Amino acid sequence: MIVEKDRHYINGSSALVPERKINKEKKEEYNKLQKSKKERELRQLKEKNRKKKSVMKVIALIFILGLTLTGRYGIIFNMQKELSTIKNDITRVNSENEALKIDLLRVSSYDSVKTIAEKQLKMVETNNSNAFVVDFSKNNFKTKNNEQKQTTIIERLKNILF
Repeated sequence: MIVEKDRHYINGSSALVPERKINKEKKEEYNKLQKSKKERELRQLKEKNRKKKSVMKVIALIFILGLTLTGRYGIIFNMQKELSTIKNDITRVNSENEALKIDLLRVSSYDSVKTIAEKQLKMVETNNSNAFVVDFSKNNFKTKNNEQKQTTIIERLKNILF
């Protein structure tokens, strides 16, 4: 084998089983390139995973906000429904009050009281000959004396023994 200027030439029968001369510098350079390629792939994979995580966080945030807004709108809808129900009840009660006021005015007049007393209750208008005059300025009624002695058991025993 002849070596000229760091070049390896193969001559003769060594062509069937060539002996390869591997340059250590090229092998080290190849290993460095492989190592840097793996590191680059790992960085790209980490960057890709980081981007996926950030996208998933944004999606989760949007989902949570959507659920919150939907829940709040549901609460607002129920409050509006209750409000409209209460307003309808107020309107109904006000109309009933007006009807009762009209009935009260109709019934409280002197003529209507007189006709109800005479026809339904069969009352008769008094004459001066049938009337009794009572003087309410003095006390005509007997009052009960509600002053009862409240005695305890000890006082009763004292009274019995002594």
